Amino acid sequence: MGRSDYFIKKRNLILLVFVIFVFLFFSTSSFANDTDIQNNMMIEGRWKFETEVLGGEIYVIGGENKDGSLNLVEKFNPILNQWEQVANMNSARILHTTSVLNGEIYVLGGYSKQSTYKSMNQVEVYNPDTDTWTVITEKSSVVHSEVADGEIICFYEQSECY
Repeated sequence: MGRSDYFIKKRNLILLVFVIFVFLFFSTSSFANDTDIQNNMMIEGRWKFETEVLGGEIYVIGGENKDGSLNLVEKFNPILNQWEQVANMNSARILHTTSVLNGEIYVLGGYSKQSTYKSMNQVEVYNPDTDTWTVITEKSSVVHSEVADGEIICFYEQSECY
């Protein structure tokens, strides 16, 4: 082994030790300790929820826990590193779709589940300035939505695929 190979291997070993040190330092520092993780937990654990970003905050909308579907809505402020519960939707729902348009959150379709599944045909809109939800219309079997050209485009459930 030549002298240059020796220095390359020594440099690589020093670099590896440095990378391991940095990893261990940050994994045990305040960036990732248990207290921070606990402080970042949602108020109500759930699954089958939807998320939207509005005003720099992340909204977790509806979903399901062991007791059934939820009408709960929480938002996370990444700057303050905290969760806050906002107004509940009018209807509990899972497997719904959401979109943001003109500074408001729209929730479409989905199902309500307590003991059985019930299709939800309501469209609700959330106004963050007033912290209120309003039912605005009925749409049957909306399974997905997207915003395009200033409008919400809805995709509906069909009994057959073409």
